[in-house]
Amino acid sequence: MRVYDDTQVLDLIKRTQALEHQRTSLSGLILIIMGLTLLVFHYNVGGSDVKDFFSGFLLGISIVEMLFGVYVTMLGLTKQK
Repeated sequence: MRVYDDTQVLDLIKRTQALEHQRTSLSGLILIIMGLTLLVFHYNVGGSDVKDFFSGFLLGISIVEMLFGVYVTMLGLTKQK
């Protein structure tokens, strides 16, 4: 049976916490990229009344997604320090 001392356990906990914060920041960046993708789709949809509705819907969703991505990224970056 292997025995760990307190410094090794504390080091492992710190590493795990750092990885969790990096994962949060990465999730925020992915949300921002997905929001930009929806913004590009917004420009490609349009023409009739129904297409204009979906175009506006995509625009709104992309803005909300990018803002939420910025919030999640900042949350992860502030907790890393």
